[in-house]
Amino acid sequence: MEHRSHTNPLPPQPFFSTPQQRLALARQRYFDDGERPSGLVSESVIQSWSRCVQAHRDPVERIAFNPVTPSRIHSALARSQMLLQAAATDLDQLEHTLAGTACTAILTDPQGVVVHATRSAADH
Repeated sequence: MEHRSHTNPLPPQPFFSTPQQRLALARQRYFDDGERPSGLVSESVIQSWSRCVQAHRDPVERIAFNPVTPSRIHSALARSQMLLQAAATDLDQLEHTLAGTACTAILTDPQGVVVHATRSAADH
């Protein structure tokens, strides 16, 4: 599916009663009309939809997420103690630098498992 970079103007009433209405219009433009719904949803959502299309996934298919059990968390943290100790000063500096922003820095082990994430502004 090729997506055109131009977009149709917003409907005559560009304000939406709900975020769901904005999302529905964006989904229609992207999946049905083949247009990039810039301004209706974030770029990360558009990129996610693009990956969905490239992987030939059904856009209405629910993706199953397997929650991480407490024992797996404990095991990953135990395996990563040396890494966490080595990175502690840098993680503290990153957390201080990112304070007040919506950014979060993560530290992963060699397998890509997140073993630390800085707190976001919403967490403070």
